[in-house]
Amino acid sequence: MVRKPTATERGAAVAALEKEQAVYRVAYLIARGDGRPAELTRLSTMDSVMQAMSRGWVAAPITAGFPYQLTDSGRVALARWFRIVADYSGVDPVCAALYEAVTTP
Repeated sequence: MVRKPTATERGAAVAALEKEQAVYRVAYLIARGDGRPAELTRLSTMDSVMQAMSRGWVAAPITAGFPYQLTDSGRVALARWFRIVADYSGVDPVCAALYEAVTTP
């Protein structure tokens, strides 16, 4: 079982996650099935996609017509994000705003 973060840990983590919400958005979009290049560029920025790729969270399409893929480290990062943000989006306005920014199309 994974330990939930304390309020202090969550506050520090949320502050860090706010700065990187565009990269988490890319991971979220790919996990949700919007990994085709045209969809990603419509719903996010190419700079964010490149940042996610440089972190090893996203693998480029293997050929035309294939979507970007979320890597294992991307899944871990997204799961961590959900534990910190989504679990508290109903009670913390900062988490709610961050959740909306990443998950709303």
